[in-house]
Amino acid sequence: MNTFPVLLGALCVYAIAYRYYSAFIAAKALALDDRRTTPANAYPDGHNYVASPKWFYLGIISRRLRELGR
Repeated sequence: MNTFPVLLGALCVYAIAYRYYSAFIAAKALALDDRRTTPANAYPDGHNYVASPKWFYLGIISRRLRELGR
């Protein structure tokens, strides 16, 4: 039997399971809510609690991925 159809089927099952299971975990287990404020926005003191822009986290993630490639 050719392994490509089996591999393709497994990847499709994994993608569908990841989509629905991650939504279940976010809604039920972690109770994520976009309306809740973070401590950096609720208690900004300029030292410990400082809100970072969204692009900052993208830079951290890309830097970590580059370090893995070395």
